[in-house]
Amino acid sequence: MHAKKSSASIAQIILLILAGESVFFLPFVLPRIFRPTFLDVFELNNFQLGSCFSIYGTVALLSYLYGGATIFWQKDDTGNIRTGKIMAYDASTGKRLKMVNLL
Repeated sequence: MHAKKSSASIAQIILLILAGESVFFLPFVLPRIFRPTFLDVFELNNFQLGSCFSIYGTVALLSYLYGGATIFWQKDDTGNIRTGKIMAYDASTGKRLKMVNLL
């Protein structure tokens, strides 16, 4: 029984590692490989792509600090993102948390 539980734990760890690697692989490795096509298809220049990476990094950091909170981006009438509202939810109940401890 102990061996069965140990193999299940190892499988879970491997899945977590793969999930973490895919989160890194998708936004950072793929655009480096397919940069010219990526820029052409989305009609971006290098500055805009760099800005997207900066926003992604900031959102990832905030999500980490807020413990899995969700950011709801708010756009103005012209479609530009002006601000984001960070909301945290309880994983077990799905209800919104009123107060979030940062650390």
